[in-house]
Amino acid sequence: MGVNVNKDVPWQERLEQQMRTNNEYHMDNIDALWRTPEARLEGYYPEGGVWEGIDRDQAVDDDGKAVYTAYRLSLELGDGYDDHREITIPFSVEDMEDYARTW
Repeated sequence: MGVNVNKDVPWQERLEQQMRTNNEYHMDNIDALWRTPEARLEGYYPEGGVWEGIDRDQAVDDDGKAVYTAYRLSLELGDGYDDHREITIPFSVEDMEDYARTW
């Protein structure tokens, strides 16, 4: 990914460091969160006007076309008590379709 990351720090901090280093919309960031099981994937459903949690296999149809009009991946980095840091990366339909072609 082209980022110098200190391997001696916890993975959450390494990921946060990477996100700050790269453009937040960069494909490497989508890939890093996509491969993190704790990350939540959401799709925007315009008819209901809501973001809904989806499984990764629901992001595109069988032809590789995006099912939702926008996407975002989120990951809590904090401990859930006093530390509520979170990374959220919004990305477009085009990004989702491009990423799906790499599977």
